[in-house]
Amino acid sequence: MQAGTIPKLALPEPAAQLWPVFLKVMDEFFPTEGIAPRWSVGGGTILAADWDEHRRSTDVDGKIQLPAPGQTKTRLCDLARELAESTPEGGARTTLDAYVESYGGVLIPAPAGMEHMRTYGFPTGRIDLLEPEEPGLWPMEPVQIGQRLVFREATASILYGKLAGRGTDPPVRDPFDIAVAGEKAPSALDAAVRTAGSERMNAVLQVWQEKESEFSTWSLVDLQDVKPLWSDFREDPGYHGRRTLEEAMRRVGFQVEYRRMHRGGIP
Repeated sequence: MQAGTIPKLALPEPAAQLWPVFLKVMDEFFPTEGIAPRWSVGGGTILAADWDEHRRSTDVDGKIQLPAPGQTKTRLCDLARELAESTPEGGARTTLDAYVESYGGVLIPAPAGMEHMRTYGFPTGRIDLLEPEEPGLWPMEPVQIGQRLVFREATASILYGKLAGRGTDPPVRDPFDIAVAGEKAPSALDAAVRTAGSERMNAVLQVWQEKESEFSTWSLVDLQDVKPLWSDFREDPGYHGRRTLEEAMRRVGFQVEYRRMHRGGIP
């Protein structure tokens, strides 16, 4: 890529089908004012777009940026409390929920106290909205998706979320993505590992080792349309993700200290 050029990405199917709806939601509720972007798109769908569609991806993940000090921009947690009308079942629907529902989405309830998250299910996938409680650790990057110039979450930030955010309770696609990152984005993986810290990464390794068999079973269902190049990673994502993570830890100078088990469970 030449200096100064903005990369173009094509979202994988079926996530690409939700992109027009996602843009309508973001433009309606989180419009950008001035030059500072109000939101970014990230998650595994951006990795799949960046990595030649290494696997199927069904979701579009939007990250709402926190308002700067003194700004009065609408926050996701505010919208989650803003009731628009009662539902026939006696519940309540927010203006945001009603808007997304008009395009075929259905709210998937989040745990209590998680007003900074909103998830909507569609026949082909999900739209996930998240307003982090802390500013991002990596700057957003401009990218063109279709005819639209938007900002994407940095690869290191996405990998950090998979490792530090939910590394000890991950979906099977996370160790698979980490294994692919070792080939596709080793520098970003190293940055994510270094930021997450040695203690946390050893805890992740322990869990991934214990769940290797479970990951291999679920991968047959949850990892679809995997390119032949990554078929070994799909068959045993826990093992390959763990080995890739170990290599990244060594590169950044961390000690690998968790209790390893031989294949088959014998120390």
